[in-house]
Amino acid sequence: MLALFSFGSAKLGTMMRLAVIGAVAFGIVRFGGSVWANPPDGNGNHQHGGGDDGDADIIAPDAVTNLSASSAAMGTIRLGWTAVGDDGCTGSATAYDIRYSTNPILNDADFEAATQAVGEPRPQSCGALEQFCLAGLTAGATYDVAMKVIDDAGNVSGSSNVATAAAGSAFGEAMHVDSLVASWTIEGPRKRKALAIVRIHDEFGTPVEGATVTGDFSGCTTENNFSGVTDCTGRAFIPGNRKVSCTSNNNCCFVFTVTNVEHDLLMYLPEANAINCSSIQCYVSGFECPACE
Repeated sequence: MLALFSFGSAKLGTMMRLAVIGAVAFGIVRFGGSVWANPPDGNGNHQHGGGDDGDADIIAPDAVTNLSASSAAMGTIRLGWTAVGDDGCTGSATAYDIRYSTNPILNDADFEAATQAVGEPRPQSCGALEQFCLAGLTAGATYDVAMKVIDDAGNVSGSSNVATAAAGSAFGEAMHVDSLVASWTIEGPRKRKALAIVRIHDEFGTPVEGATVTGDFSGCTTENNFSGVTDCTGRAFIPGNRKVSCTSNNNCCFVFTVTNVEHDLLMYLPEANAINCSSIQCYVSGFECPACE
């Protein structure tokens, strides 16, 4: 399913990982931390998938070249990269193998010795923007991260560039709304649903993961007590339920106002909020939404 989100003129597309460990699934087996189409032969060589009809897939995915890493919530690192394809940059690959270590990752031996991430996303089509959060890391520790890409025949790309970042430091004592963007999702011709994206930080500017953000939609729709939970980047995506007809004759505004933020460890300080509400036009035609309180 492809959901489109509109932020002014920008539209974003939302993004199962093949987990095979010591067992066969769709002809793919994991050996020594890597995924291959067939077991290694007596000489330790890995054979590519396919039969003996000359149609075997021997083209590996391209290597990721723009892996980036940045500090996120406590004990987490946010990764970003551009998806590659099944064959080079054609189609979609099958799985990602993301590794991380507090030791330098300088070669394939270092890569194999590094810890493999759990729950990597299923690859999107070549060119799509991917993101993933490495969690359960030591707060404040610096990690090298690299990745490889596997296709459905077990062909493995070369290693990506190595990205380095420190895992998010320990939480402070209080949290606040750092940013808030009102938006909408496309639900059909001239149909929209309200959406709010809220980012929560602590007093040191560290993103807060696991905070429940609650608020009310008003303007084009009246929907109260809608909530979402923040991810490792501190963001909560909060969608509304009601479809609204958006035309030049119904040019209203979607408004979202934060009413509460809860977390098991941090206290919410609304007086420290950088913003409390946000609005956006339902039908974009130069109409300006009034300022919200």
